[in-house]
Amino acid sequence: MRPIPRILLGAAILSLPSCLPTELCGCSPVPPPLITTDRDAYTATHVRDEGTYRQYGFTLIARFQNRTGDAIYLDRCYPDASRPIYGVELLGATRPLESGYDPVWACVGHDNPIVVQPGAERVDTLRITGPTSWDGRTGEAMGRLEGRFRLVYQASSCPREARCPLPEEMRRSNPFEVTVR
Repeated sequence: MRPIPRILLGAAILSLPSCLPTELCGCSPVPPPLITTDRDAYTATHVRDEGTYRQYGFTLIARFQNRTGDAIYLDRCYPDASRPIYGVELLGATRPLESGYDPVWACVGHDNPIVVQPGAERVDTLRITGPTSWDGRTGEAMGRLEGRFRLVYQASSCPREARCPLPEEMRRSNPFEVTVR
């Protein structure tokens, strides 16, 4: 195999489409997530026993920055709850309940979301525990406790629940790794 002359290699690289400026190529840069976690990796440790099963947990600090020009509404379980409703999804999951940290919510109906104004930021300290559910027939814990996960907020661009959810990439955090010790 003959080596490619450097001049040809350089010309090939320069001819690749670029996203600068975006109006010329039709592509747009991916904005950073509105939710970021304080770390890229967490260690879940034993927190309590639930029947014959052990639960593990870790503390995650989530920073939500509204970089849009409009208010963002975060759903919360109760009208006076201090934190938003959140989920913890397993990256690459192909079926429900694959994340052992995804909480089960039993909330009341209300019209009092957490409002994050344009340019504002909020910080939530969340105690993430799992597993959060067990098979009713076998008693087996459901969901994985190790792997790559993302935090997800129920967020919308209007105050009424589920009428105008934000695009998924705006409601999900950066990925983070969880190991169990």
